[in-house]
Amino acid sequence: MLQPVWSRSATSSARKCRLRPCDAIGTGLAVVINRISDFRVPQPTGAVLPVQPATSRSAVSISRNVEKGIEWDWINVIGIAFFHLMALLALFPLFFSWSGLILAFLGNYLFGTLGINLFYHRFLTHKGFQCPKWLERLLAILAVCCFQDSPARWVAVHRRHHECSDEEGDPHSPVRGFLWAHVGWVLVKS
Repeated sequence: MLQPVWSRSATSSARKCRLRPCDAIGTGLAVVINRISDFRVPQPTGAVLPVQPATSRSAVSISRNVEKGIEWDWINVIGIAFFHLMALLALFPLFFSWSGLILAFLGNYLFGTLGINLFYHRFLTHKGFQCPKWLERLLAILAVCCFQDSPARWVAVHRRHHECSDEEGDPHSPVRGFLWAHVGWVLVKS
């Protein structure tokens, strides 16, 4: 039986993510307050640090994944690429209209905010509210149109993210790069 993340013991979450118990979710406000109070602003040392060549961490993380032989989720890759290519058409005067721009913002709100943020995240993952079945189904349709996979996979991935936030085992950690955290995890099968 699934338990909310906040009701799990710190050691069970730590075991899954190979973290110390104090790093796991559910350790309480005292740990957070202690960490904040222990924060010290580093003092300047006067030493000049060597300049590192600029590289994109996202490009590096994706190239590492390609070397490992990842399996692309071609439905999501093609779907997301298609919508971005269609959006690029708005750069040409023949395809641009103010009503189209307004519809794009409205669509972003409907699908992204209501579908992903409200339904997948708040309703399914955190069980933050209740709604009638017809609204639940409507929000599910909006969410699936965002090409972030099925509700069951999204919830499983996001719960894993909360268990191992920004550590080893986090499925869309920004530690692996901005592009991976933003959209890369959606483009591969896991």
